[in-house]
Amino acid sequence: FVELLPGFSHISTYPLREENARKETMLFLSLVYGAQEVQTQEEEVFEHRWLTAEEALGVLRPVFQESLRRAEAFLKKAEQ
Repeated sequence: FVELLPGFSHISTYPLREENARKETMLFLSLVYGAQEVQTQEEEVFEHRWLTAEEALGVLRPVFQESLRRAEAFLKKAEQ
């Protein structure tokens, strides 16, 4: 099962291919327990994979790199 971690969300806004169009996404952190089959919206997601944070920084768009950095900072603060 998946458990959302309370206290973290981050909104990312970025331009779409169409002129003057922007998309806003709200991202959350969660814990995944056990083997999970990933379910995606095919019209929104063309690929998915499990990566470490360091690996993800190498493939994410800059707007989502910022989200990942904020999530890492949140988790580090929570560990203290």
